[in-house]
Amino acid sequence: MKYEKYALITGGTSGIGLAIAKALAMKKVKIIIIGRTKKALDRVLLEINPLTKCIGIKLDLKQINKIDATIRKNLSTFYKIDYVFNCAGIASFDSIVNTNYKLIRDIYHVNTIVPLLIIKATLPWVKLSTKPIIVNISSNQSIINSQYNAVYGSSKCAINHYTRSLNLELKVYKIKVFTFAPGPVKTKMLVRVLNDLNINQIPEEAISPEELANFILRYIHSKKPQGVFFTNKELINE
Repeated sequence: MKYEKYALITGGTSGIGLAIAKALAMKKVKIIIIGRTKKALDRVLLEINPLTKCIGIKLDLKQINKIDATIRKNLSTFYKIDYVFNCAGIASFDSIVNTNYKLIRDIYHVNTIVPLLIIKATLPWVKLSTKPIIVNISSNQSIINSQYNAVYGSSKCAINHYTRSLNLELKVYKIKVFTFAPGPVKTKMLVRVLNDLNINQIPEEAISPEELANFILRYIHSKKPQGVFFTNKELINE
């Protein structure tokens, strides 16, 4: 109905995206989750549907040529989208010598190109919201100068830049665009990365996906400015 809120979330079957979906569901926001497998989507729908209406869109985001048509087909019965959360991501930390072309391509496709394509595809619906908000998830690795971070870090750095640009471009539609660039978050992705680096202890500063999700939702609904923000122990407004 007119006063209902709708959110589209990529990467919503696990980690940060799932935590955001659950937090929004508690507020009775209707949820649209994009996921790679039917099994993962079905599991999440069982969790969230008792709280609010939730639908799943099965889409492998690496297949970027299918994004626009899939989004338009599945949103054809919706009259608006109030939130877009770009949470899907791929992380890999290794020497460039050991990183093949396919992995570089996949990281840039999912981390850098996909959020732009999702924003572009959903824009006709987002423009119809009275208070539209777009949130991109980056990483503090986008500004850290560290070994084995050339591909992942640069893929996230691009998000920081185009968030600033889109804020200027989409201001005419009253669309606010945010990027949150957290440090380590206690997800399965973090565990995989630490294993790759032969690190068997989660960093002390790591926060839970729920902590990050709640912080993001509080922040985007406050009167604080949009832009790029780095979170964990403190919030730094660039």
